[in-house]
Amino acid sequence: MQVHALLGDGPDLFWHLVLGLDRQKVLTIADRLKTDYDESMRQSSHTTTDIIEEMPQEWKVPAEIVSEKLRQLFDGQWAAAVWENFMECLNENIG
Repeated sequence: MQVHALLGDGPDLFWHLVLGLDRQKVLTIADRLKTDYDESMRQSSHTTTDIIEEMPQEWKVPAEIVSEKLRQLFDGQWAAAVWENFMECLNENIG
């Protein structure tokens, strides 16, 4: 199926990612992006205490709940599943 048929003519994430690129080029870019993604997740996982400390008190969100959610967010399995989902969507939308 053609990219245009899947995405239509409007702006959308995959439209911008794949417009005018062949499949191999998109996959090469994705490989480089994966390195950046992994590094960003690793660095961000070390900032959870800062995130909690900077959270506005007026939000009235218990720090232990945020801490647990951040732990889940930076969990290696979850991060891997997010990347896998992204790649599945990308593969389904490139020609």
